[in-house]
Amino acid sequence: MPVASITARNGLNFSKVLREPPCGGYSIRSLHRVVTGCEWRLGVDRDLDGFRDGDELDAGSDPGDPASTPDNPATGIADQRTRTPSGLWLAGPNPVRDDALLRVRVGIPGPVRLDVYDVRGRLVRHIIDGGTRPSGIYFEAWDLRGKGGRRVPSGVYFVRLRTADAVRVQKLIVVR
Repeated sequence: MPVASITARNGLNFSKVLREPPCGGYSIRSLHRVVTGCEWRLGVDRDLDGFRDGDELDAGSDPGDPASTPDNPATGIADQRTRTPSGLWLAGPNPVRDDALLRVRVGIPGPVRLDVYDVRGRLVRHIIDGGTRPSGIYFEAWDLRGKGGRRVPSGVYFVRLRTADAVRVQKLIVVR
């Protein structure tokens, strides 16, 4: 079996035998002992719950527990009687070069709008243009083009999700 070896900034070495997941290949999921302050862990998803560890830490949830997500950081167990609120996450790297993959959760069925704005607040592009969607999780791609079909320049952009129950905003950096 392969072994992962990582050296932290403070000089500590971590080695762990990697377990083979059922889908094939190897994962660093078994590297669950991470020293606080080792930034290498912030871009990975150790518990394979679909949220990056850095996003989970920002939301106050446990990045090593798949039941603890940014949507439910307090208990890690969703109450089946309550609805899950709408949310917006980047499903790929940030900064982006070619296209941006966005993960959208719709909490209440209804109209959904997903727009991109530049730093001056000008509308760059509609990604979802107000159509009604049932509750659920969707992945939307933005090809980094504006309304006229031209590629947007490098810079900071804001993706705004507006649903019947929430408004969420994510910062996106485009690098050319």
